[in-house]
Amino acid sequence: TTVEENLPVVSLPEEKEEKETPLILAVGRNFSTTLPYYLNDEASLEVLPLIYDSLVTVDETYHWQPDLAAEIQQNGLDYTIILQDAVFSDGSEVRASDIVNSMNYARSEGSVWAEELSIVADCVTLTADKVRVTLTEPHQDFENLLTFPIIEEKNDGSWFGSGQYVLNSEKEGFLYLELNPYAEEASSLENIQLNVLSNTDTLYDNLRIGSISCLFDDLSSGEAMKLSRSSSAVEIGHLLFLVFQFCSLPLSHN
Repeated sequence: TTVEENLPVVSLPEEKEEKETPLILAVGRNFSTTLPYYLNDEASLEVLPLIYDSLVTVDETYHWQPDLAAEIQQNGLDYTIILQDAVFSDGSEVRASDIVNSMNYARSEGSVWAEELSIVADCVTLTADKVRVTLTEPHQDFENLLTFPIIEEKNDGSWFGSGQYVLNSEKEGFLYLELNPYAEEASSLENIQLNVLSNTDTLYDNLRIGSISCLFDDLSSGEAMKLSRSSSAVEIGHLLFLVFQFCSLPLSHN
């Protein structure tokens, strides 16, 4: 005889998928409503390259590398910039007129690029993919200064970049960067959360409590040394310090 036992059925709780911790970056309070040229807080400036490409980038040896500019030709004080084929995040082509407009913003009063671009006398379109920049005086490595954001400005006052990410509308009190569908190289992160901080003096406090994921610092304040979180040294360029010591030497008389 077979005895069948009535055992209680216990259903195990489903394993919850581990939610990926979002990358949270800090930006200034006017990040979404101010043209990128006039964002003067360091946190926002570090985020701009994710949204906007520039004509060139500068590598660790302080040599310029092509970005939106395919080629730069110099003839005295004139620099001819030939553009690569590229599109903004709304699918429209990057044109010479966009470069001139962006250069004019970057040169204008209040722009963080205004001082270094003060030697630019003029910037005009030559063709749809060619721009000429004229300087007031010679400048060695002028190409290295062409790192300002390139934007496309619409008639309704909106603007777009051509970087890997697009600034999306606010969700649940936060701004988000989402992947640019027209970007040639897709990032492994589909979105990045932005924490808008009105007081950038509290960046370290926000890092301590986890309101932001990371922070770039030049270590000048010494505040980073107090952190217990992981840190990594990043090469920010080659700096050469020359120290001269002058001393008086007795003159010999023959």
